[in-house]
Formats: sequence, C-alpha cells, structure tokens
Amino acid sequence: MQHWITQHKQIGRPKAAEGKKKIYNLTVRLSDADLMELADKASKAGLSFSRFLREAGLGRELPRPVPPINLQTHQELGRIGSNLNQLIKRIYEGYFEGNAIATALEELTQVIRAIRKELRGQ
Repeated sequence: MQHWITQHKQIGRPKAAEGKKKIYNLTVRLSDADLMELADKASKAGLSFSRFLREAGLGRELPRPVPPINLQTHQELGRIGSNLNQLIKRIYEGYFEGNAIATALEELTQVIRAIRKELRGQ
C-alpha cells in the first residue's frame, strides 16, 4: 500500500446479519383512501411506512399512539420535577430548616417520575 493511501474504518450503520437483511421489495396496490389511512396509522404509531406495514403484516405488537395531551402533560411534569430538584438541592444546602420538607419533596418527585413514565406508555 502506498504511503498516501490509508484504510478507514467503516462509518455508519453496522451491516445486518445474514438472514436479517431486507432484500425484497413488494409492490402493493392501494387506493388513495387506503394509502392515506395506512400513512396516518404509521405516523400515529411513530413508525416509518415500511416498518409499520412489516410489523402489522407479521402480526407484531405495534406501539400505542401517545395522545398529544399526554405529551404536553409529560413536558409540564418535567418542568415541575426540575423545579422540585432545584428546591431539594437548596434544602440540602441549608437554605431551609427541617428534614421533613426534603423527605416530602423527594416522595413527590418520585410520584411525578412514575406519572411521566405512565404517560409515555412505559
């Protein structure tokens, strides 16, 4: 090998194992309405069109769609939790007296984390 030629490691996604490579393309005829309905379902499931068709066609469980109100609530609970963490830090730094406040706030923080996970469907 000449001195100005270098070998590079492969960049990008690792190659799929044999038997896992997706090498087949299928042609499916759909009406406009069918196409729109499937595209909408794929979007709501958070999957690409191809992956949605593959998962649904193979009878695999699809992810539950997350209602927008759950996402908004999840974000708001995140902000509340962040504020609680800052408050707990100040309690431990001695800005406030008494351990009962810290204990109650820690329990509240755990409840908020549990609610956030539930809203995400986890």
